[in-house]
Amino acid sequence: MKIADVGEDLIEISKHLEDKLLHLSEKFIQNTGSCIIALSGGNTPRTLYQSLRDKINSHYFFIQVDERWVNSSDKQSNSKMIFETLHPQNFYRIPAQVGTPEDVAKSYETTLRKLFIKLHKSGPDIVLLGLGEDGHTASLFPNSSVLKHGELAKRLVLHTILEDQKSIRITLTPTCINLATHKFVLATGSNKGEILRRITQGENYPISLINDPDYYLDKAAFSSMQPSS
Repeated sequence: MKIADVGEDLIEISKHLEDKLLHLSEKFIQNTGSCIIALSGGNTPRTLYQSLRDKINSHYFFIQVDERWVNSSDKQSNSKMIFETLHPQNFYRIPAQVGTPEDVAKSYETTLRKLFIKLHKSGPDIVLLGLGEDGHTASLFPNSSVLKHGELAKRLVLHTILEDQKSIRITLTPTCINLATHKFVLATGSNKGEILRRITQGENYPISLINDPDYYLDKAAFSSMQPSS
């Protein structure tokens, strides 16, 4: 587990990650003319997206890491949050509820493959991930059927049904996420300490399927993951 940076709070660590993202994305744009960034939803990255809003341009292309099976106008929609905070010009949202979950997953995968070909990329350049207290990232949850899917290694996008929450999600697969040159995990709050400690100890969780991500933590998360003296 690589802890790349620790900030005093969410605002500070978001600023540190923003600086890193802008530095890397500028290099991708200089070298290839564009940068593809996969964005997660939830509340944690809001501060980061709001700060990035006035610093991105038409060379940036954004895709979604995952989406709930809700209308894009629903307050639970990740795409709605991204639109409202980042105001991206080139944003490829997951069209949830337009067809069956499997149809949507396959359609979004086709969209991504076309985008990668168009921009001469093998996959996203950068992926921004979150971390749940149960070790999930994207919509890859422990014991989820998606992790046992027969084509998990081949597919870039799959749908999953969360039995405990009675909900459906569309998510990038570890295969797609690991195509990225840079993967970042933004985790904040003392409630993340236990799962971070378990990951450090080598226990396997869905986040463990992501190759060598850089962790950006706030002080509360970092301090709470330390063993009690």
